Amino acid sequence: MRRIGKEIKNVQVLIARYVMKHMKCDNNERFSKIQTDIMEYLYMSEKNICQKDIEQEFKLRKSTISEILKNMETKGIIEKIDVQTDFRKKEIELTNKGKNIIQSLTEELRKMEELIGKNIKQEELDAFFKVTEQVKKNLAEDNID
Repeated sequence: MRRIGKEIKNVQVLIARYVMKHMKCDNNERFSKIQTDIMEYLYMSEKNICQKDIEQEFKLRKSTISEILKNMETKGIIEKIDVQTDFRKKEIELTNKGKNIIQSLTEELRKMEELIGKNIKQEELDAFFKVTEQVKKNLAEDNID
């Protein structure tokens, strides 16, 4: 019997392997899928981003995002900046190094998306996105935090 959760996990593992193989910089520094996703999110965002925004965008726990961001900050990819109106909050911004990294990885991310969607018709993609939206809604109803 095929299980939805197991199939989603298998796809996630394959994507993570692809990223670990292909997502590296000139100095051979490698980045995880979530790190590249966060860099892309920060790079593409037109608004100021704080940790809570990242938690909500990627549906990850505060402790998980804290560890990821701490690691990215140690690598010099991001910096945390005090918010003038609320010193308890910090905005997360890409450093110049982070911007350079995501710019160099953008083509690889595009290739990965192309590979993932290869031989899949538009109506099949539309159905896939409809189903994944419903899966997310179903799980959100259970308030899994």
